[in-house]
Amino acid sequence: FSPLFDESTELLFDDENKGIMFAMFRHPVDRVVSLFYYLQKATWEPTYNPSLANMTLLEYVNSPLVEANFVLRSLVNKFTGPLSPADLDLAKEILRRKCIVGIVEEFNDSVQIFEQSLRLEPNMRVYAEQEVDFDSRQEYVSTCVNNLKKRGSSAPGSVGDTAVADGVGANVNRHSHGKIDKQSEEYKILARKNGWDMTLWTFIQQLYNEQKMMLESMLEEKDNLRDNDVSTSTSAAS
Repeated sequence: FSPLFDESTELLFDDENKGIMFAMFRHPVDRVVSLFYYLQKATWEPTYNPSLANMTLLEYVNSPLVEANFVLRSLVNKFTGPLSPADLDLAKEILRRKCIVGIVEEFNDSVQIFEQSLRLEPNMRVYAEQEVDFDSRQEYVSTCVNNLKKRGSSAPGSVGDTAVADGVGANVNRHSHGKIDKQSEEYKILARKNGWDMTLWTFIQQLYNEQKMMLESMLEEKDNLRDNDVSTSTSAAS
C-alpha cells in the first residue's frame, strides 16, 4: 500500500506484474487541516518542521508551507508549476479508468466496496497467531476495520484521513481537533488555494456513487442468478 501513485507505478509494477489501484479520499480542506495538526506533532517524521509546532491554523494557511492541490498533483506527477484544465482531465481519467474509489465520509461503505471489489481475505496466519476466537470471517473483517478506524491512516501524506494519536510515542495518525467552520477565514483560504482539488473532489464523490451503484447492481444480479440456480436444482430434484 502506498499513497505515492507515480513512484509505485514505476518501481513496483510492469506489464507482467500489474497492481490494483484503490484509494480513500477526503474533502480537500478537511484533509489539509488534519495534515496540519499531524505535522505539528509528528516529530518522528523525517520531514518534521518544528516551525509548525506553535503556528495557528490561520498562520499556516497564509504561509508558504501550506499544502495545495496535493491529490491532483500526485495523480499527474506534477509537484511544481501551475496546473491546468488538461491536468484535471487527466486526473479524472486516471481515477475513472483505474481506481476503486472510497471516501472517508462513507468509511464503512467504502471499505465494504474495497472488500467486495478486490475480494479481500483475512490473513489467516495472523488470524491464527492472534489466538482470538471469532464467530465468523465477517466478524474478523469487522474487527480489522474498526481497528483501522481507531488507529487512522498509516501514511501521514496520504489522500485520506491524516491525524495523530494523543499519547507519548504513539506514532499513529489520529488527533482530535474541531471541525473547521465553512464560513471561517481559514476554510475560505484553504478552499481557494486547493481549488483544483476541490473540483476533483466533486468528481470523486460522483464517481464513488456511480461505482457503488454499479457494484450493488452486480451483486444483486449475482444473487438472482444464484437463487435461480437453486430453484432450478430443486425443481429438477422434484
